[in-house]
Amino acid sequence: MASVGPSITVTTVTACIGFFALGRSTFLPLRYFGNLSGIAMVVALAADLLLVPAALALRRTARPPG
Repeated sequence: MASVGPSITVTTVTACIGFFALGRSTFLPLRYFGNLSGIAMVVALAADLLLVPAALALRRTARPPG
């Protein structure tokens, strides 16, 4: 995570800025799309940074020695 975490975070933040900018649109479907996409990317970032390392740690401890 130390090597890819900052890259994932910066990429997600820049993409979210673009999608949340659509949230200011006067066209309602475009506004919903921008907000939903931005929220989905934030949730995906949280999963990448929190759940994946935890799952890998559980997998590592669940292996039988050998």
